[in-house]
Amino acid sequence: MGAEETLSIVGPVEAFEYESVVFTVLLNDEPVQARLSFDDGSDTRYTDSETGNITLDMPAAPNHDKTLQITASVPGGLYAVHTIFVKNSSNVLSISWSPGYVGELDDFTVLVTNRDQPVDQAIVWFNSKEYVTKNGGKVYLTAPDVLVTTTFGLIVNKSGFQQNNTMITIYEQCRGLQLMQVGVPALVSPGETGVEISVRSDSGGVEGAYVRSFYENVLLYEYTTDEDGVAYITAPLQNNDAYFLVTVSRGGFDTYSSVTNYTVFLQEKTLMHDLVLHLSASELYEGDVITVEVTDELGAAVENAEVWLDATPLSQMTDSNGLMVFTAPAVFMDEEHFLYAVK
Repeated sequence: MGAEETLSIVGPVEAFEYESVVFTVLLNDEPVQARLSFDDGSDTRYTDSETGNITLDMPAAPNHDKTLQITASVPGGLYAVHTIFVKNSSNVLSISWSPGYVGELDDFTVLVTNRDQPVDQAIVWFNSKEYVTKNGGKVYLTAPDVLVTTTFGLIVNKSGFQQNNTMITIYEQCRGLQLMQVGVPALVSPGETGVEISVRSDSGGVEGAYVRSFYENVLLYEYTTDEDGVAYITAPLQNNDAYFLVTVSRGGFDTYSSVTNYTVFLQEKTLMHDLVLHLSASELYEGDVITVEVTDELGAAVENAEVWLDATPLSQMTDSNGLMVFTAPAVFMDEEHFLYAVK
């Protein structure tokens, strides 16, 4: 053989005792039939002539972890050595659950075992909560409500055992929270009555939504939406703060965005110009850059206007041309946002 030829063994560097492990022997990166010998005295074996593969059952490691050295050789004296760490499996915890398919809000059972024997008093972590197995290594869990199919971690440990973890998929089944969209005006006059708050879902107006208004950290009024999903509220008279807050909630519903407090500004409409927003795009992906132009009702650029995204002011104001740019935020799912300007 030429000096440039190389022999290698490809395979894992650790495995549990009795585990079946595949190794591949390559000559110059091509599969080759090779002779395998082992430092523990096991019988000589040969890899497949076409694939270079061989499947080996790891030896017992009854008292403690150990290493196994595998030597591959081919005619001509070329050889390669691979070392694998064989771990004792007597203290490894195993995790299984039933049923195998778990939908949101479903009850399911987690079973913790060691060598097929149930393990009580093991700690199971799921969805940021801690549970303890009992009555045959079992713990009974309920899947959380999810907006989309989501994967969660399952972690199990117990003193004297090796920790184990796996992933479980919780499937969305439209059985949990429904989504509602809240419509709140950006600006009203102090003391204005009949201010419309709308609450809608995919199936129409949400009746019985709970609407509350706060001014300077004081609860002012409480309302509920009608059969069309609308509540008509009264704006507070202005004292020090130039805005008030509106909150909306309804059992079994969640909002499209993370906003929980909606800001409504107070200003006498007779004393101000109308602000008009012009957007470079009305639909965009998270991370896209959008340009906002703010003008008055006559089309003149408005400098130093403050632009808000939902209840959050953006970091910059409009320039002398009435322009500003911002980057669309990351979102968990497609959703609508309110954009408005004040000055």
